[in-house]
Amino acid sequence: MAPDIASILTGDNPDINGPESPYQIDQEAVLGSQQRKVKVLTIGAGASGIMMAYKIQKECKNVEHVIYEKNGYVHMLETGIRTVLVISQHAISTALHRNPECPNFYSSLQTSGITWIESATLLIYGIIGAYWEEDKGEWRVALTQTMPDGTQREFEERCNVLLNGTGILNNYKWPDLEGMDKFKGRIIHTAVWPKDYQAEQWKNDRVAVIGSGASSIQTVPGMQPHVKHMDVFVRTGVWFTSIAGNEGLNKDYSEEEKAKFRNNTEELVKASKFIENQINGDWGVFYKDSEAQKLGQEYLKRRMGRLDQGRATF
Repeated sequence: MAPDIASILTGDNPDINGPESPYQIDQEAVLGSQQRKVKVLTIGAGASGIMMAYKIQKECKNVEHVIYEKNGYVHMLETGIRTVLVISQHAISTALHRNPECPNFYSSLQTSGITWIESATLLIYGIIGAYWEEDKGEWRVALTQTMPDGTQREFEERCNVLLNGTGILNNYKWPDLEGMDKFKGRIIHTAVWPKDYQAEQWKNDRVAVIGSGASSIQTVPGMQPHVKHMDVFVRTGVWFTSIAGNEGLNKDYSEEEKAKFRNNTEELVKASKFIENQINGDWGVFYKDSEAQKLGQEYLKRRMGRLDQGRATF
């Protein structure tokens, strides 16, 4: 029989060459209540920050979690516009909270049933620096807070784990338009919607919207019925695809369907997973010049041509 690796390492006299039992497992839980807390600091309260807060609350013990967000709101919950999810609510809420009372396929965030995570502390500050201190095994994070009088207060925070959840969408960009600085009206970017510009303020305004992306598609229906006049300037055509068998038209869930979701969790999970799998299965269209992308483009061109009744735009 081949010698055990432990006997090779310790030799004939374990007291001299090594411990009597070289392989020992610490029976104490790393994150048990008897251990010191692990402090986690997340930068950003977007999708990554929200998901991390949920995962820590659900699966971790003895963890203090703090989220710092510079924009002053969580995700898009307080922009004032009736934000409509551009993906099915049953799909987007799968990992967090399945809502059997979902009123329709594309629901607003206000009716999504998504609530803040109880165990995470959300603080409205900006991050200006992060420095690892090897001797302490901690991150030293420099923060800034805008005071009511407009002055900046700088201070420091420490943590064991630092997570970056800022995201690429945080760096919004203004269009490079000649003379834009001379415009006398109000200029707003949807990424930083001001709280003092709501339905009461815009109802008599003439509004111009630049762009036809997701932000425009969500903003225009929420504002257009209430403003005095609206123009939308579009550089390229809009492509609407079908998702999980839905051809783009919003579907209201009947009371019977909601009752089925409410009383049978398996049916709710099945509906969510079907949509999720359909969306994930389309990932190939994002690979540049791939066959899947070419087929997807042709399909969308034909579909948009039908929707637009064959106009030359498509």
